[in-house]
Amino acid sequence: MKTLLIASILMMFAAGSNAQEFPELAVKHGCTTCHAMEQKLKGPAWRDIAVQYRNKKDFVYSGRQYSLEDGLVRKVSFGGRSNWGHAIMKPNDMDELQQDDIRQLVRFILQLADSP
Repeated sequence: MKTLLIASILMMFAAGSNAQEFPELAVKHGCTTCHAMEQKLKGPAWRDIAVQYRNKKDFVYSGRQYSLEDGLVRKVSFGGRSNWGHAIMKPNDMDELQQDDIRQLVRFILQLADSP
């Protein structure tokens, strides 16, 4: 029981310090639940995503080709099978009410490939 309590406290501390690195929109929309900036959690690290898509122009989502940014916005919005192992990206905006926020976050992620 003690071990579980200590582990929970450590996870809360790690999530709190991790959340400070993210834009406010990422925290607001719960991105920090599955992603960290520099290390894999449930989903890939945001910096790894940026590096993966550096210099790419297109993204295929559900069999249809989009510009990279538009395709990633669709992936975040509607979810789907992961390109990063067995994890599945859960849908985040099925009603497409948060598209501007998601686009801002995708742009933020992609620019991480060029930052130290």
